Amino acid sequence: MIIIETKRIKNLEAYLKVGGLEDYNLTDVERDVLEDFESGKIKFHKFKLGYLFEINLTKYYPLKHK
Repeated sequence: MIIIETKRIKNLEAYLKVGGLEDYNLTDVERDVLEDFESGKIKFHKFKLGYLFEINLTKYYPLKHK
């Protein structure tokens, strides 16, 4: 199991390096947000996309339910 995880970590590091993303240290703000999430201060909710975005109908995307 450890060998598999080590291989995955090496693959991820190689992928990040090729993409120029090998600096994956969090900023202070990012650390604060992560701590807030882990402590329960930030919660996720489920939303329907129609509640979050304005949907513009086209002839290829007709509104099925009004």
